Amino acid sequence: MISSCFKKLKVERDKLDRLTDLPINVKHQIQEHLFVEEAARMSVLSRPWKHIWVSIPKLVFSADFCHNKPLIIDVINTILLQHCGAIKTFLVNISSIPSSQHSVIDEWMLLLSRNGIMDLTLEILDKDRLILNNAPYKLPSCLYGINKLESLTLSNCIFRPTCSFTGFHMLKNLSLLKVVLHLNVATSFLWMPDLVFLQVKLCIGFPNSKMYAPKLSQILFFTRRTKTLELGHYMNCRMLTTVILASSR
Repeated sequence: MISSCFKKLKVERDKLDRLTDLPINVKHQIQEHLFVEEAARMSVLSRPWKHIWVSIPKLVFSADFCHNKPLIIDVINTILLQHCGAIKTFLVNISSIPSSQHSVIDEWMLLLSRNGIMDLTLEILDKDRLILNNAPYKLPSCLYGINKLESLTLSNCIFRPTCSFTGFHMLKNLSLLKVVLHLNVATSFLWMPDLVFLQVKLCIGFPNSKMYAPKLSQILFFTRRTKTLELGHYMNCRMLTTVILASSR
């Protein structure tokens, strides 16, 4: 039994060794298609892949990954602590984090804001992809200072930007689900010159602002009350091709 297990590990290790000479970006792409546990297992089987594992620029902690892991916060903290290099894509299922520990997410957001994050997703789905009604997460001030964001997906969050916030100037895709927006006079004008896709579902306080998005081509707006959408909020949207407005009681 021990001999067969050893042979199996040796075969897997030999297969990995054949991939050792691949360019690092190709190795990252290979690991990005694996679950976190599988990528970590590769780093154990082959020493050269250990460096690849801790430098992968895409980290995904989905509902499937977080399900039935009582120590999920410790797991994610350990992975982030061991990580070196930029984190360009980050997805985490925040429904697994109790509201009493939301400060931990603040620490993750601060780390990401300093590590080149470009694609950020905070979701609230269970393992069956159903939306959960957890306590909303208040976004930290550091999030509004991330200048390189190109894609932002937020679920069940409180969006209360700082007075100096004018918008995400490099953002191309914005999806909001059950987000509460608190915008005042100073933050009511959002400058998003590269925004192409906007999706708003069951949000409160949107759109109570003006948005400059000359490249915006698609708007998807889902609500329980509003039956009309004032396009005047989206200034200079001459490239707009698709507008979907859906409401339900």
